[in-house]
Amino acid sequence: MKPKRVIFWRKFGRIVGYVLLFVSFSGAVYLVSIWMFTIKSIIVVGTNIQVRVDEARLPKTLLLFPSATLRAQLLTDNPILADIQFQKKYPHTLVIVPTLRTAVVRLSLVSREVLVDESGIVLADADFTSAPLPRLVIPLTAVHIGEKIGDPRVTAGISFITGIRDTLQIRSISVEDERSLRAKSDKLDILFPQDGPIPVTLATLQTLLAGFRIKGTLPTFIDLRFNKPIIKF
Repeated sequence: MKPKRVIFWRKFGRIVGYVLLFVSFSGAVYLVSIWMFTIKSIIVVGTNIQVRVDEARLPKTLLLFPSATLRAQLLTDNPILADIQFQKKYPHTLVIVPTLRTAVVRLSLVSREVLVDESGIVLADADFTSAPLPRLVIPLTAVHIGEKIGDPRVTAGISFITGIRDTLQIRSISVEDERSLRAKSDKLDILFPQDGPIPVTLATLQTLLAGFRIKGTLPTFIDLRFNKPIIKF
């Protein structure tokens, strides 16, 4: 009687050989592919942006580079980034394209001024070298770089400034009372509710301004806190 081992190898030896050959071939192809697409240079595209790359933690090959995962992680860890893209230039170059958030207002707090973007994220401290921007005067005590401000007065003020900027340039917005804000342009003061729907408020204001410009006279004061706006010349 033949040993069971001999019978096994006669029946399955060829299959086992094919499997081992396939595994060896696949492993060799994988290693060659990794070597062929090893990251040898990294290019950062962008002005006024400094990116520090930890090459020890960065994946070594373009072939398996986790662009989506790494992008999500970096955006979470760096709130001042609006976006970051990774572009693969085969065979050996990785291009990093970061996009910074853009400040739209100078937020004047109790003891400092900061630059804030359209979504309410604090980008940096403001100083005399900062670009001239509309000033939002809200008596908050403390904010931190990278923080998203949820104060409804800040949210309403930013929405008002960005929503009307193509029609009217606002110089500043400040607190009028507990429920109202005052916007100032060069020759016009506007009172509006901080808790109202800003798009509706802006639509009313734009309609009024268009009508006044057709007539050739602009008011000096508009109160939008009531169903019927109060207007003074």
